Amino acid sequence: MLANGGAVCVQLAIGALLLAPEPRRWRRGLWLSVAWGLGVWVAGEALRGLLAPGANLLTRAPGSVPLYVLAGALLLMPDAWLRRHGRDALGSLIGGYWFLGATLMVVSGGLCSRRAGAPDAAPGRSPAAAPRAASVLFVVFLGPGELWAADRREAWVVALSLAILAAMWWFGMDFG
Repeated sequence: MLANGGAVCVQLAIGALLLAPEPRRWRRGLWLSVAWGLGVWVAGEALRGLLAPGANLLTRAPGSVPLYVLAGALLLMPDAWLRRHGRDALGSLIGGYWFLGATLMVVSGGLCSRRAGAPDAAPGRSPAAAPRAASVLFVVFLGPGELWAADRREAWVVALSLAILAAMWWFGMDFG
């Protein structure tokens, strides 16, 4: 009860600082948010299973917290830097997410379904057990990474990325 109460207090303090009209307090809120997010991801979520066998985007690794932390860190950059480099930095982060997904399909053992009763529910299942599916998912994750890294940020690239994320959420995570 004390730990949960403390977590609520920290999160309320972050929210209050982020809503403060004074830029100095707002920046403190961002710093606290970044620190809190890293703490939650490392200590609370154990890197969201990133180092576990079979970890990939479909098993929810690395989770969303690192993206929140990186977004907060981007907002901490000076306004002049953001105007000059912000769009490229955001595109690189999004492309990096997709490259991470493709890399995890290869490095961590590929396909792994944690759905109860699924025929392939064995954690750490090797992509060799389903090489075509692993190859298709590798390309599905690598494709948007290449497009974002190549500065292709047209509406169809955003729509494709969102469609893949929606499919991952539906089929890979069962809306979890």
